[in-house]
Amino acid sequence: MIRTPQRAAYRVMLLAGVFAIPLAAGSRLGPVAAYAQSDARPPISVRSESDARREARAINERFVEAFFARDYAKAEGLVRRIIELTPDEYIAWYNLACVLTMRGRMDDAEEAFQQAVVRGFVDFHPLVRDPAMRPLRERDGVARVLDAWREVQDATIDARLERAQNGFGKTYVAQRDEQRRLAFLSGYPASSLRGVREEIDRLTAWWEQSVLPEGESAMSADPRRPDPWVLVVLPTVRDFNRWAAQTMGAKAGSVGGVYDHDRKELITQNLGSSLRHEYLHVLHWRDMARRGRVQPTWIQEGLCSLVEDIRIETDPDGRERLVPISSWRTNQVLGMARVGNLPAWEKFFAKDADRFVSSNPLANYAVARSIFLFMHERGVLRAWYTAYVAGFDADPTGKAAIESAFGMSAAEVEKQWRAWIRTLERVPDQNDAAKVELPLSIRPAGDGLEVSDVTTGEANLAGVRIRDVVLSVAGRRVHDLNDLARVLAPMAAGDRVEVVIRRGGNEPRTFTLTLRAP
Repeated sequence: MIRTPQRAAYRVMLLAGVFAIPLAAGSRLGPVAAYAQSDARPPISVRSESDARREARAINERFVEAFFARDYAKAEGLVRRIIELTPDEYIAWYNLACVLTMRGRMDDAEEAFQQAVVRGFVDFHPLVRDPAMRPLRERDGVARVLDAWREVQDATIDARLERAQNGFGKTYVAQRDEQRRLAFLSGYPASSLRGVREEIDRLTAWWEQSVLPEGESAMSADPRRPDPWVLVVLPTVRDFNRWAAQTMGAKAGSVGGVYDHDRKELITQNLGSSLRHEYLHVLHWRDMARRGRVQPTWIQEGLCSLVEDIRIETDPDGRERLVPISSWRTNQVLGMARVGNLPAWEKFFAKDADRFVSSNPLANYAVARSIFLFMHERGVLRAWYTAYVAGFDADPTGKAAIESAFGMSAAEVEKQWRAWIRTLERVPDQNDAAKVELPLSIRPAGDGLEVSDVTTGEANLAGVRIRDVVLSVAGRRVHDLNDLARVLAPMAAGDRVEVVIRRGGNEPRTFTLTLRAP
C-alpha cells in the first residue's frame, strides 16, 4: 500500500563488499498492504543533508510503525509533520494519500496524490496493484494521471536531470537512453560515457539471456505503462567522495555505489565493478516490482555481485557476451572453506536483512556470489530463476528452485558446491604483493587509473603525463586496482605492453611501455 520500505530498496556498495537493507524474504510488493516508505533521502546531490531532513527520517520510522499497527490517526499526524519538515518530499505526500484513503477521506487523499505527482512521484505500480487503494484509483483526477502514465513520467525526467546538474555542476553532461529509460549525468568525457552505455547494453542482454525466463524482457512489455526513468549519476572520484562524506558520514570511506530504488537514482564511484553491480540492481528491482515480490537479500546481492567481475567473449557471429568469472570474493570463500567456516545453506537462506548486513557482511556477499557463480557455471542459472519466480509464493527462500534446476535435493547440490569451491584457484587482487608494475604511479580515477607520477624516463619520453588516465593494459579494461592486478599477474618485468590512456576530454591514445619489478 504505502511504498516499499526505503530500507528495502536503498543499498550501498562497499569498496570491499556491499550491504543492503531489504525486506524480509517473501515480502510482497503487490496485493497486500505492505507498502511503506521508512526513509526519505534527498535527491542525489553533493549538498549535505539538512537537520530538517534528518528529523524527518527519524519521524518516518515511527510513521511506519503506526501505519502497520493500523493507527491511521497517529500515522497521519506523523506524515504531516514529515511534510512540514520536507515539503517537496513526494514519497511523504504519496504516503499521506495512502493514510487518508484508509481513513476514508477521499477528497483529501486525491489532493495529496496530486501533490505527490507534482513533486515527482511517478512509480504507479503500487497504486494500480493494491486492492485497498481502489477508492483512490477510481477518483477522476487520479484516473487521468494513470491514463497519462508515460507522459507523466517523461515530463519529470528533465527536471530531475536539471536538479542533479545543479548539485554536481554545469560541466556535467546529460544524456538520455530512451530505450532503457535511463537518464545519465556524467562528469567523464564522451568516450567514457560511450563505454558505460556499451556496458549497460551487455549487462541488459546478459540479464535477458541468462537470468530472466525465456521470452521475457528487461523492460516493461506494456508501452502505455513503462518502467520509471532511472537517473544514473557518474561523478568524478572527487565529487563522489564529497557526496559520500556528506550523505554517509562515517561510512563514506567504504561506500562505492548506491542504487536507491524508491527514488530511481543510481550513483557509482567507478565505471567498472561498482557500475555493473548497481545497474543490475536496477534491472532486478524492475523485475521484482513488476512481479510484485521482493526477493531475499542473499538473492538480490548474490545476483548483483555476480557481474562485478567478468570477461567479454565473442561468439562465432561476432557478438560480444558477458561471462561472470571468479573474483576477489572468491578468495574470501576459499579462506572460509580452508577453516571449515562455510555456512549451511538452510541457515544462510533464512538470514533476514539485518543479520545479512550486520553480521560479517563481506562473508555473506562472498557466499551468495559463489552460489550464483556455481549455478552459472553449471548452466542452470536461468532454469533456477524461472522456477524461483514461478514458485515464489510456495518457497521465497530459493531452496525449492535449486532442487528444480538441478534435479536433486538441495543437500546434494550443497555438497557439490562445497566440492566445487575446493577446485577454485585464488584470484590476483590489489592486496597481493606485486611481482611487476607499470612504470607509473597510479590511483583510482573512476573510469580508469590516474597517473600521479611518471617514474621512468621511458614513460616520459613516450609522452605520458601526470593526470593522464590509464583505461586499459594489454587490451583489457582496468577500472580499478583489482583489474590491474589480474592483468599483470601472468606478466614479467621487461614485458612490453600497450597502454591506452586518455588525457582530459580528448580521445584515448595508445602507448607502449615496459613493465618493471616493483
